Amino acid sequence: PYPSTKAFGAGYGLDAPDVAFFEKSLAANQKSPRHSALLADLKGFPPTVLATASLDPLRDGGRAFAAKLAQAGVPVSFYEAEGNVHGYTTFRKAIPSAQDDLDTIMAMARAMLGQSK
Repeated sequence: PYPSTKAFGAGYGLDAPDVAFFEKSLAANQKSPRHSALLADLKGFPPTVLATASLDPLRDGGRAFAAKLAQAGVPVSFYEAEGNVHGYTTFRKAIPSAQDDLDTIMAMARAMLGQSK
């Protein structure tokens, strides 16, 4: 299973009951790489930009995935939006720093693709 951060399971937008609901609704096979990419052989994966939020219960899974990509030799750019919650890129009007975070993530993607703004 994907590591989760129980410290952010209540009051940060994606609460533990929500996570449990999605796990039950999707009825995923928790031993499948389709459930958790941490179970996959990542050699040959494409270059990846991976962003997490520091107050997201899924944060630790994102960190672990970025580390596993790097260990597999996959070019990976990792960004963690400090002080932000799950889904922060959709809250850009409500969370002032979220737009700057998204701009940074997009610049990372452009750099990985060899493009300029």
